[in-house]
Amino acid sequence: MYHVVSGPKGGWQVRKEGASRATACYDTKDEAVSRAKEISKKSGFGVKIHNRDGRIVQTSAHGHDPLPPKADFASAASGAKASKSERIEIRTTPGTKALLQRAASVSHKNVTEFLLEAGITAAEEALVDRRLFQLDAAAWQAFQDALDRPVTHKPRLAKLLSEKSVLE
Repeated sequence: MYHVVSGPKGGWQVRKEGASRATACYDTKDEAVSRAKEISKKSGFGVKIHNRDGRIVQTSAHGHDPLPPKADFASAASGAKASKSERIEIRTTPGTKALLQRAASVSHKNVTEFLLEAGITAAEEALVDRRLFQLDAAAWQAFQDALDRPVTHKPRLAKLLSEKSVLE
């Protein structure tokens, strides 16, 4: 997912979700949105466009997703009003609730918006590795060749894996 966000020193940034640095910086929001959509179409990832206050004002998806969102989410993401008829309830500790409230506050969102956005992002990430992968004939053959290649013994790797981890 790519995000169009306000830059820390003005202007607008295109930022890949989870990246520590901007992919590109622009003077105007229109320029950033245009570039984000261009990148999105090439990569197959979606775009979330934010206001200066950080709130998401538009979401769009690109590519050929074999698991597209359901109609009610797709209409909500495109800006259409969808009926919110389903409820999700969770129980948590007071400390966790306070943490979520602080995080929502600094994100300029209420807790519901914050949790829903985080939940949707986590759901998309959980599903991304379970989607259809398409390869051209040459890439498919290279993949098949790699799978069919005989196993070779690598003594240094075997030694490394038999030793106790530095994290243990």
